[in-house]
Amino acid sequence: MPLLNTVLLLTSGVTVTAAHANVFVRKRDVIGDELYFTIALGLLFTWCQYLEYSHASFSINDGIYGSCFYMMTGFHGLHVLFGTI
Repeated sequence: MPLLNTVLLLTSGVTVTAAHANVFVRKRDVIGDELYFTIALGLLFTWCQYLEYSHASFSINDGIYGSCFYMMTGFHGLHVLFGTI
């Protein structure tokens, strides 16, 4: 699951960068599609992170690993969710 989330994030970075580049060359016909694809990837990432959390064999109370894992991935997931919105 972490590998899938990494691929989703890298792909969404490519699509949003492509949309940004197309703003400068005024290709308005593809900007919307690229941004919709980026939003879809953000939603898919958020869903995969939810699945990862629900199937994890540890919790935030299980020591330093659980605390660091949920703190880092939680803040990053929140960042992705806000970016998607």
